[in-house]
Amino acid sequence: MSPGPVQADVRTLMAAVLFADLVGYSRKPVADQFAAKNSFRELLQGVLAPLAADSRIVLDTGDGAAVAFLEDPEHALYVALELREDLAVREQGGRLAPSDLRLGLNLGPVRRMVDLNGQPNLVGEGMNTAERVMSFAAPGETTVSRAFCDAISCLRESYRHLFEPLGHRTDKHGREHEVFRVNGTPLALEEARSSVGIGVRGVVIEIPVPVQAGPDVPPVRKGTGRMWAVAVLVVALVGTMVAWFAGERRPPEASRPLAPAAATLTLSPAKPASAAVAPTPDKATVAPPVEPQPVEVPANPIPKQAVDAEPAPAPSRRERPVQHEAAPTGDPKRCGALTQRAALGEALSPREQEELRRTCR
Repeated sequence: MSPGPVQADVRTLMAAVLFADLVGYSRKPVADQFAAKNSFRELLQGVLAPLAADSRIVLDTGDGAAVAFLEDPEHALYVALELREDLAVREQGGRLAPSDLRLGLNLGPVRRMVDLNGQPNLVGEGMNTAERVMSFAAPGETTVSRAFCDAISCLRESYRHLFEPLGHRTDKHGREHEVFRVNGTPLALEEARSSVGIGVRGVVIEIPVPVQAGPDVPPVRKGTGRMWAVAVLVVALVGTMVAWFAGERRPPEASRPLAPAAATLTLSPAKPASAAVAPTPDKATVAPPVEPQPVEVPANPIPKQAVDAEPAPAPSRRERPVQHEAAPTGDPKRCGALTQRAALGEALSPREQEELRRTCR
């Protein structure tokens, strides 16, 4: 019994499809077409090498290629970003420049089948939309559909800023598509590489150029600033401890300066007139000039016993009260005048002193 015909896979799969087109391929001479197609084949095979063979299907489209990724749509983003990176690196010495290739990405349903040569092939809306989205890309650009943008943006934080909206475009069949442009970043490329198990590569590490010190300025060595900070801290700590010990041993009276003593004026009550002694010229004190006040002498002199019994009132700040004692003989006005002059501190002649002592007592 002969084996039956090979049955096609009737399952519908959701696949991320990458469509690549060589710009101006059909207008080139055959030799240039061969060289461009050969360079593109080597470039695509090198980028697809890390991926498992059963996780993708590669189709030749004549002027480019179509790659369907059956497992992870992030693999399609990795291939698109890596192709751009490799073209930028090979731009100076390679046959293909970044502007010679345009890419389109879509996420949609596909169905696997076998072509006329017995090779695997894919048909479905996912393939058709990927080709239409690619046709909206300018030379050197990568465009994606709305479905692919929504599926990739939620995978990583760095993918949210990759896609730039270009609005709605209408294809040749009158169908409208919402298109986005891919603006690749180094961080997104490294994260896409990690999704296929590739380590970080191609990362440029910027090494700062050492500053040449002048003839009078020595070069700053690493750690010098920290050493100086520690030294300053130690000196400050030692100074604080020395000041503290010095303050502990200082005598209590020297801890703070004494305030200057305030000048005070003490007024003592005047003695009775009987005990008052007229100052002599050599012991008399000079008092500030005071306007003389008229003194009223009572008509009846106060007895000496009453003066001795009752003390005189306290003197005021402006003048010193004068107590008069009637002399046993003599003129009362004359005695009052002499007594007032003696009380005010005026110098009396020896005659006046004798008269005051004998006549006015």
